[in-house]
Amino acid sequence: TNPANKTIVDVFRKKGFEPQAYTLYSYAALQIIKEAAEQAKTLDPKKIAAVISAGKPFKTVLGDIAFDKK
Repeated sequence: TNPANKTIVDVFRKKGFEPQAYTLYSYAALQIIKEAAEQAKTLDPKKIAAVISAGKPFKTVLGDIAFDKK
């Protein structure tokens, strides 16, 4: 229902998948992991986790999301 997500929802639908329930939550999680890996310049999970938990907001289909050390 969020107009900002129209593009990604259209992509899902063109591939024959109707995004429901947790689809966009899962997509947002992958957006965060991808961005954190790019910032860390590595696929090392500990370094990616450090970037994620640094408190910087990530832009996702759900809006900005940030995590702290906990």
